[in-house]
Amino acid sequence: FAARAADAAPPPPAPAGAPAGDSPAARTVSATGSRRLDVGRAVDDAVAAFRRAPFRVSIGAGLYVAAAFAANSLVFSKLLLTGAGAEGAEASPIPSHAALWLIGSIVFGVVLRAGFCVFTLRVLRGEAAPVVLVFAGLGRAVTLAVYALAYTAAVFVGLLVLILPGIVVAVGFSLGFYVIMESQLGPVAAMRASWRAVLELGLIRVFAVYLVGLLGVLSIGAVAGATAAIFGTPPQVELLARLILAAIWAGATALVVAAVYEQARVNKERKQRN
Repeated sequence: FAARAADAAPPPPAPAGAPAGDSPAARTVSATGSRRLDVGRAVDDAVAAFRRAPFRVSIGAGLYVAAAFAANSLVFSKLLLTGAGAEGAEASPIPSHAALWLIGSIVFGVVLRAGFCVFTLRVLRGEAAPVVLVFAGLGRAVTLAVYALAYTAAVFVGLLVLILPGIVVAVGFSLGFYVIMESQLGPVAAMRASWRAVLELGLIRVFAVYLVGLLGVLSIGAVAGATAAIFGTPPQVELLARLILAAIWAGATALVVAAVYEQARVNKERKQRN
């Protein structure tokens, strides 16, 4: 997977001053002349991209969700087996090898997220997008892990100070995975680039996109749980339904966020040309 993902890695970014191309985002910005995020246009672009390749998007999203779920389940089972002692005995502390499993799972999740960003971005642009791109982040695992650590720490500190700063930081740095995978920048530079892009698009507008995505995730859990309670669905069937719904929603929201990043990219290219 690592070798194939590396072969399918995103092309190097266009040089400064290069035209933005004929992407939907480029047409939108050119037509409106505004650098603010057009949420409706982003949704329309995402829907159009899904219609062009519904099967590919579904398979890619399913692979992403299944791989993340499998990794988390494996680590959770390892921690349970490690921490459980004999009946009636105190649970033993988690040893170093179990901690390594946990760290590995977190890094793998970050790598998957970055790869899924690349995959959906390619689909949105109408470029070749093999599903193996979900693992494209393996080549930049260290950089992505450092970025995720800094991102999490910044959000945590913001939430401790007041809830609002944590939310602002979370949204402001949210495009960093795209920046790292597209521009090959380091963690700090990616955070700065993401922050500038989000502020230019409009912090409230970008936050609205993520809020809808979060509400969708919560709705999936509520609907699946209510359906299982009403119809007495077996746990295995309920879990499968949750995973399928999660994959569908992950693909849909990821395409919208990719469209958000595309508008930010076009904004940057216009500034470079001017």
